[in-house]
Amino acid sequence: AAVSRSKSVVKDCIAIDLGATHTVIMHKKGSETPDFISLPEICLKYDSVYLVPTLLSNETNAIGAEVREENPLTNIKQMLLDRNPQGRAYMERFFKTLCKHLKKTTSSGGWFSMASRSLTDVVYLSAPVGFQSYKRAMREMARKHIRGAEIELIEEPLAAAVGYQVVEEKDKIVLIVDFGGSTLNTMIVRVNMKEVHVVAKPERAQILGGHDIDRWLAEYLAEKAGLTVDS
Repeated sequence: AAVSRSKSVVKDCIAIDLGATHTVIMHKKGSETPDFISLPEICLKYDSVYLVPTLLSNETNAIGAEVREENPLTNIKQMLLDRNPQGRAYMERFFKTLCKHLKKTTSSGGWFSMASRSLTDVVYLSAPVGFQSYKRAMREMARKHIRGAEIELIEEPLAAAVGYQVVEEKDKIVLIVDFGGSTLNTMIVRVNMKEVHVVAKPERAQILGGHDIDRWLAEYLAEKAGLTVDS
């Protein structure tokens, strides 16, 4: 796989990194520097970074920071990775609502007209290594709710290698370890100023992530405090 800078520059694109715990959206126009997209009603802000908590209300279609109930739906990404039928339905609700907020915000921001054919030229979606059923589901959802745009999926560790701009004039071999909320992705890439080549990767990411760390910490602290894990 190669990504070459010699290709024509995309006029306008949106990248969606849909994580197990948080979702980040950025917009890039031509050769300009990418900017975070702030969706005020559903975003949290940490320094200059805007994050949408990957949360879905049990009772309504509220998502992200709008969710106020005590027990919202979490782990919806992992449910979809596990091919849970409910996971597909939950993710569809989350993604559909996310797109509505995105269209509303970008329309008021002036760089998207409701009369135009599409929200953007290209939408990039990040995805774990492997998990073809997950990728098919996300591609179908994106085509359904973002009409007129080209949909491209990029594997999460490859996106990290490009995004962190570790490239130099000469070839560099980089090992990426992408530890997320529900998956552990690894990849070895060879990069230079013109292209990125995937040297090696596993068949699929491991189902291991931040939620497991949370559980291990809870079990450890419960034992130290003399409590049962259920409590």
